Amino acid sequence: MQRWIEALNRTAHGESTKIAANEMGVSADTITKHLQTARRKLNAKTTAEAIYKAAKSGLICVLITVSASNSLHDLTRVNRRPI
Repeated sequence: MQRWIEALNRTAHGESTKIAANEMGVSADTITKHLQTARRKLNAKTTAEAIYKAAKSGLICVLITVSASNSLHDLTRVNRRPI
């Protein structure tokens, strides 16, 4: 796995930059650079958009949990927003 994909995957699963850096054996600055690379390669303005695009294309797998207070309509509306 390429390092930028691993950094993006760890971020998508809620790891902080510091924790991801520690787990990957690199500095926090290196993780930041990996996330910048991910945004550039995926043509994304934000890390959240890069995560969405990576998940949509199958580069990473992100599980989404839905609380009882969220309706299916709300989730559908969010997923229909064009990127």
